[in-house]
Amino acid sequence: MRDDDSAIEDLADAVRGARTVTVLTGSGLSAPSGVATFRDADDGLWSRYRPEDVATPEAFARDPARVWQWYRARRRQLAWYVHLCTSVVVSVHKSSGPLRTESEP
Repeated sequence: MRDDDSAIEDLADAVRGARTVTVLTGSGLSAPSGVATFRDADDGLWSRYRPEDVATPEAFARDPARVWQWYRARRRQLAWYVHLCTSVVVSVHKSSGPLRTESEP
């Protein structure tokens, strides 16, 4: 069996040479990291919220503040998990949530 470092290097080489990359993952992938799943019977998001109340265009039409609150909470929970690399920060980046910025002179 190959070691993990070798497998990671092979994957990195494949990604570098690809025109596009698509990653498909399954539900619950981030659960061990503390990110709530949608369907878990004990603490899944859909055990506490009805999808039709927070995750549909009709819900937004009825109560946009509630839907925004729902997605804002989800973004906050995942903020550590999503990385944006850009040379220019525009208003759309700022509106997506708090940014941690780093730059070199």
